[in-house]
Amino acid sequence: MKKRIFFFIIVLIIVFSSFSLALSISGKPLSKVLFVPGQEIVNEYTVRDTRGNIEMNLNGDKKLLKFISIKEVSKNKFLLNIKFPKVINVEPGIYRMGVYAQEKSGSDGAVGVSLGVEKVIFIHVYSKEKNIEASLNAPSVNIGDDMEIDLNVESRTYSDISNVKAKVKIMDSSGGLIANLDSGSLKLDSLGEISFKIPFNSENLVQGNYLAVADVSYDELKVQVNDSFDVGKLDLKLVNYPRQIPKGFAQVDIDVKNNWGNSLNNVYAKLVVDGKEIFQTPTINLGAWEQGKLSAIGNFDFPYGDYNSQIILFFEGQSKVEKIKLSIIENEIIEEMNSDQLKSSNYTNTILITTVLIIMLIVIVMLLVKFRHKSKVEDEEEF
Repeated sequence: MKKRIFFFIIVLIIVFSSFSLALSISGKPLSKVLFVPGQEIVNEYTVRDTRGNIEMNLNGDKKLLKFISIKEVSKNKFLLNIKFPKVINVEPGIYRMGVYAQEKSGSDGAVGVSLGVEKVIFIHVYSKEKNIEASLNAPSVNIGDDMEIDLNVESRTYSDISNVKAKVKIMDSSGGLIANLDSGSLKLDSLGEISFKIPFNSENLVQGNYLAVADVSYDELKVQVNDSFDVGKLDLKLVNYPRQIPKGFAQVDIDVKNNWGNSLNNVYAKLVVDGKEIFQTPTINLGAWEQGKLSAIGNFDFPYGDYNSQIILFFEGQSKVEKIKLSIIENEIIEEMNSDQLKSSNYTNTILITTVLIIMLIVIVMLLVKFRHKSKVEDEEEF
């Protein structure tokens, strides 16, 4: 009996300690590798947090594994070598390759626990067919400011592209055309990258949201990209506020946004319900186009119902009034909602804990059976 208890305690210690063990691989990140004919890539990996000997394996597409090897250069240090052939004999696409480290069997790792870790590398193989990837960046500006729209174009082909150009349309929020812009033209070498700086002045625009749409042409082929931007002026925008507030003392959060390209100082708000000022929030500062939260606690000692209210926003010595409608509701409604959320959370946690305990119990039983069988065999041999 004492022997069984001793083994049970040992197994518990081993099982719990094994959960704290975790191998790790450190080395230069190689999450994306471009298949460049004739190129060679060498990368060193170090396996850490191991108590035993390590073996490294590669897995992935067999055609690519022909060009890839890994070898140990010192204890727990490995060298990965990728040597692409001069001729592309792999179909275009993105290929997943894994560098997998695992403790060798018989090492000093935890009993019954196989420790391993994998580094994933994605190898991108392009096509000889002409192809590009384009991105557009239109920055937000204040009314009347000059802006520069950035168009970036990357080659996704092993062929040169002789002519890349773009026509950019500026449109308002309703889709109306504001302006047409030209980028000029450039040559794009295979696997290369180019960028265009397209100037535009916002003096004829009003405050609001706009869209820049670029039709990019490259050797008789086309692709379209777009980006939205804001044109602003000195203004603070009311983004969100609670529509229902429980009777009595309650905290209210008011979300606001700086609606122009300079910082706003001395930003705060007042809440007025049915002609009565409830609170004034503390003051905050907002950076260009930044969104922030104004919070305060107030006493909403009103009969239940809907009330015409105002949120008065203050910024840079100016103010604006936003008319809103608030509903004063019973506290029990809020408490019931919170209670339901708490029950749901407790139920999820219970299922998770129960699952972990069942798995641990199965592991412990299997190990006890194994040790018991081994002990019985040893006793029979001694006999």
